[in-house]
Amino acid sequence: AATRWFASSDSMAGRVWVDNVECTGDEANLHDCSHTGWGDHSCDQYAGVTCHPGIRLVGGNERSGRVEVYHNEIWSTICDDYFDIIDADVICRQLGFLRASHAKSQAFFGEGYGPIWLDDVQCTGTESSVQSCPHDGWGNENC
Repeated sequence: AATRWFASSDSMAGRVWVDNVECTGDEANLHDCSHTGWGDHSCDQYAGVTCHPGIRLVGGNERSGRVEVYHNEIWSTICDDYFDIIDADVICRQLGFLRASHAKSQAFFGEGYGPIWLDDVQCTGTESSVQSCPHDGWGNENC
């Protein structure tokens, strides 16, 4: 099902580049979504967004900590089975960093709470998110 982007009036000044944007959710970029054409618009409204990365670091600081992912409206952990620097690189890029300097395991930043969402994560290094890496399935774990 298509997700429709709606804009709301705002006091922002600027040019509207696209209008009537419709995305399916599979697009890599906004410009891959259907729209009426670049610069072709009949509105004076501006779209806005608040992003939720679906991943966070806990028990450390803004650059290090226990990795938690958001799934089914619950934050919880990733098992450290097979966890390595490639997995850590994907996570750091997902959080906006260049790369990882270390991959910590054995509850280095403290044990998590709740279900273990991901186990046997084995990223190749090309993924845009740890959720896209091969794993045993959400909530399937033997950690």
